[in-house]
Amino acid sequence: MNRAVRFSCVWLLLPFCCCPAIRLDAQEPASEVEKSAADVAGTDSAPPGRSTAARARILAALDQRGNWDFTELPLAEVAEFLSDFLKIEVLLDQRALEDGGWSVDEPVTARLSQVKARSLLRHVLHELDLTWTIRDEALVITTVEAAQARLVRRVYPLGELIGRHDDAGERAEKLMELIRYTVAPDSWDDVGGPAAIEEVYGLLVVAQTEQVHNELRRWLDGFRRVIRQHADGSSDIARREVILGAEDDAQVLAALDVKVELDAIETPLADVVEFLADVAKVNIVMDRRALNDAGLDTGLPVTARSAGLPLSVTLDRVLRPLDLTWQVRDEVLLITTREAAEAALETRLFPLHDLPAEEGRGEPYERLLSAIRSTVEVDSWDTVGGPGWMDVLRAPPVLVVSHHGAVQREVGELLDQMRAARRAAAANAESAVGAAAAVPPADPLQLRVYRLLRDETGSLVLRAEDVEPLVRKLVEPDSWTGDGVVLQAVDGALIVRHRGAVQWQVRKLLGQLQAWSDLPGGLNQPGAGGGGFGGGGLGGGGLFSVPANQR
Repeated sequence: MNRAVRFSCVWLLLPFCCCPAIRLDAQEPASEVEKSAADVAGTDSAPPGRSTAARARILAALDQRGNWDFTELPLAEVAEFLSDFLKIEVLLDQRALEDGGWSVDEPVTARLSQVKARSLLRHVLHELDLTWTIRDEALVITTVEAAQARLVRRVYPLGELIGRHDDAGERAEKLMELIRYTVAPDSWDDVGGPAAIEEVYGLLVVAQTEQVHNELRRWLDGFRRVIRQHADGSSDIARREVILGAEDDAQVLAALDVKVELDAIETPLADVVEFLADVAKVNIVMDRRALNDAGLDTGLPVTARSAGLPLSVTLDRVLRPLDLTWQVRDEVLLITTREAAEAALETRLFPLHDLPAEEGRGEPYERLLSAIRSTVEVDSWDTVGGPGWMDVLRAPPVLVVSHHGAVQREVGELLDQMRAARRAAAANAESAVGAAAAVPPADPLQLRVYRLLRDETGSLVLRAEDVEPLVRKLVEPDSWTGDGVVLQAVDGALIVRHRGAVQWQVRKLLGQLQAWSDLPGGLNQPGAGGGGFGGGGLGGGGLFSVPANQR
């Protein structure tokens, strides 16, 4: 078996027999790694010291990217290679591996382009049902059971996540509930697991495995991004849903929209996957462990066609007849079984600032949650025994959904449909109001008397004799010589006999001049007496109107 190792364009020989190909592109400069280490060290409040610095250095090293290509490489050789490349110690917990029935020579196969070492480890160790932790200033590959037997305690400041309000304690409880439901949900002590989480002094005290701590840190960072987006007042915040833990998946998510041509007839699944990965320029990985558990293999025959459809739709056409599905996870598209996908749900945050709670109609947002459960994969939610879960964290309002990717996309589409419908309804209402305000009244000649406003001393704001030429000049200038038309200034008032459309323009002009008000009683006109025309004309009351056909 060919076991050469490639590093960029240089062939390296490890101190073993020939090794499978591993291609790695440019390493991060040391200064960037050191900067990343400083950032990581600041994500929780572990006391300063040598072990904290070592942990930060290891986590920063895992952020280095490479083009990785292993073929049947023994696990021990993978560990040694990563040690050399990442410049950290990568050790095997041989006792735990042997006790669990694993060998240090377990074969590792992986082919991933431009992904972080962290993602590589997640996929490689997932296939072997192993995990990693940080112990004695080294990255240690061990069993899940051994990692859970030596949980790591860390403290996270909540700060802006709960604020300094009177209900901060209640918010912290809600936040912990969301964490228990969406971050390694089977691992917490309230469901019989070994891990624990508590809040005190505005801090989260968490005992968990190193890998789950890494997920939790990214989870909290995602919530902080939503809160800061809300504080910034970004106009498009509603469309900025956050996929927790998917900060590195932007390239994969973009590839889902790539149009592909496929015409497969009884083609092995592995060949179809390789073809789609090459066309879309994206990492697509087969979840061999899940397929093996389901009694399936990568040679399943595929018959499917796609004429320029997006990769996401093409994958659905390929996988649905095989009762398989796909997920975006750790920088790759993962082909897996539905059962495995339901056991590894993703969490998304959907800002709701433009979908306010319906106060006075039961619990806030309960009707929104009910609408989602009733129209999106109705049998898949926890309320009816399914794996999906959701709730709303308020201030700012955020819908938290834990489900597999296909359902997450449907939830996002439903929220977008609601937003579009609300915008259309608001626009129609505004248009109707505007149309009602803009359409002049019917057009028979009408006689109206506009009593002009007076100030607090009883003096006219504008004299009628000064207003009359303005009206004649600015409102339909050519219309005042028509039959029956009258415009006359009389003792602090204007007498106007004209069509309704012109009367509307006169009122508008007088209002703009602040010389007249249509409020009853003559606003700001002290001492106004009765009398005048029809009890509301010159002496007291604003407006007198008599249709011409009634005189």
